[in-house]
Amino acid sequence: MNNKRIGIVGAGISGLHTAYELAKIGQPFILFEARKRTGGRISSPLATSSSARFDIGPSWFWPGQANVESLVSELGLNELVFEQYASGDALYEPIDSQIRRGVGGISMAGSKRLNGGLQSLTDTLRQKITDLAGEDSIKLSTRVSSVSLGESSIDIKDVNGAGWQCDKIVLALPPRVALNLITFNPALSDERQRQLSQVATWMAGHAKAVILYKTPFWRNTNLSGDIISHRGPLSEIHDASPFEAANLDCYGLFGFFATPPAYRSDDKAKVDTQIANQLTRIFGPDAASPIEIIYKDWAKDDLVASQLDQKIPNHHPSNHWDSKLEDDWQERLIWSGTESADGHYNGYIEGAIIASKASLNFLQNR
Repeated sequence: MNNKRIGIVGAGISGLHTAYELAKIGQPFILFEARKRTGGRISSPLATSSSARFDIGPSWFWPGQANVESLVSELGLNELVFEQYASGDALYEPIDSQIRRGVGGISMAGSKRLNGGLQSLTDTLRQKITDLAGEDSIKLSTRVSSVSLGESSIDIKDVNGAGWQCDKIVLALPPRVALNLITFNPALSDERQRQLSQVATWMAGHAKAVILYKTPFWRNTNLSGDIISHRGPLSEIHDASPFEAANLDCYGLFGFFATPPAYRSDDKAKVDTQIANQLTRIFGPDAASPIEIIYKDWAKDDLVASQLDQKIPNHHPSNHWDSKLEDDWQERLIWSGTESADGHYNGYIEGAIIASKASLNFLQNR
């Protein structure tokens, strides 16, 4: 690899991992992120009523996902790993009959979480990067608006007109988002844009809520917190409590919404009431008064979801595209991010790291 600077757009797990690996070998780079924070779809805000953080994006990784396990170990985070709570019965709520107890097939037993949320992983990556490459290596609140291939460099500009030059560029963000927000010069062909627009962004159309309580009343009645509901508004619910040996001051459940984005309310007080009513219907009066509800509608975030993502798919996407390089860009532009990982890991954290490793291989061999 030469000593010319690499541009990376998107500071989710894939972009952070790429920057981290470049920082370790002293390769110059600059990482652009439109948000005020790093992490992308990984977000674990601090509850206002607790000292704990809760995931409003992805929550789990699984044994056998070797890249995630290796990175967690390398970053010294093994002591934060704990297993998803799954002890007790699951519940099923049909649309027109009584709630059934003891149903199978809906538990996340065996999956792994991080105490402090998965943001512990991305925050640690960010700190490692700045320790190795300096604070200026990451540009937060910098929304890239155009990328242009010049004679000797790629010119990158943000929405405020600031500019940077790099030798190669890694786009570590969903292709649909990039097509919506970034102007390419030379322009991508119509066929290429059509192909990229078909790459589905995992979880982009979803909304998630975390509901906090002082006590884990579901556990006290031998319930795992796992629920499938056909009445809603939450269609899939699981225990979201931090590690139970961590001196907890609150416990939690989280759920995904079944309602399509177009029909979800922007009135959070209304959403909170609907959620509390559902959980009271399922669990009884213990669930009626949560101490806090944290809510995120990812479909309304233009850094995650496009218009094409407003319909929630009924299956996990298995995106496959022949080439992650742009031939008209002298193969100096590569797509990364979890949506560029082929096969089963597409959309997962494991896929994001696989995609990062593919982009690093490209950078090292061209």
